Amino acid sequence: MRDFSLSQQVVQRAINDLKTEGLIDAHVGRGTFFTKNKRAEGGESVQSPSSNKHDNAPRSVIMLRRSSSNLRGRVVLESLQHRLNSDGHVTLEVGYSDPEHAKQVLHTLPRFDACIVQNSFDIMPVEMISAIRRKTDTIIVDGAWLVGTDIDAVGFEWGQSVETAVRRLMSSGHDCIHYVTTASFFLANEMGLHRWRNLRDTAELADVIRPEIKIARLPTKDYEEAVVAAIVSAVSE
Repeated sequence: MRDFSLSQQVVQRAINDLKTEGLIDAHVGRGTFFTKNKRAEGGESVQSPSSNKHDNAPRSVIMLRRSSSNLRGRVVLESLQHRLNSDGHVTLEVGYSDPEHAKQVLHTLPRFDACIVQNSFDIMPVEMISAIRRKTDTIIVDGAWLVGTDIDAVGFEWGQSVETAVRRLMSSGHDCIHYVTTASFFLANEMGLHRWRNLRDTAELADVIRPEIKIARLPTKDYEEAVVAAIVSAVSE
């Protein structure tokens, strides 16, 4: 709100108008989200193009990748592409150098069913999110730092992802699992840490899960080395 010199009352009124029009939906404790159904001019609800498709039908997915992506980002993106293509979906990887370039690239593209954005934790302005929303109803962000909005209200839930990762590692035979994260405070990270600590308190996982390891500041590059160094230091103590 400070970035756009808006008062709380103006923002709340705009949100209420969007809710009345059926464009967003609010959930206590989770956040505010775009709805999948949009209202026609007469107030009648109509479905978005992607929602008319059968669940098993092939989908078109744009993978928007910032050119500064690191090795970890490359591995994640290639794994996603492989899985989506194996399931019969059509993917297109598009690179961009900065948010303004991303908006220019998006302007030349048709609508698609989903967009996976990998911005390597660089700044991602709301205007860029808006440009993506004009092309698709589904946005997935890997590494998000939003400005001009409260990211904690967008609806990040890292707790479920943390537990899923732990269960998968255990099913693969791992019996010593560490959790490395940033020491910086933000809601999504705290939710992940809360779930991690709850898992440690269970009899099933008490001997498997180790205390979390916090890095003072999440590196913007070469973070793999920082994570390995943090784990080595913790194990050596």
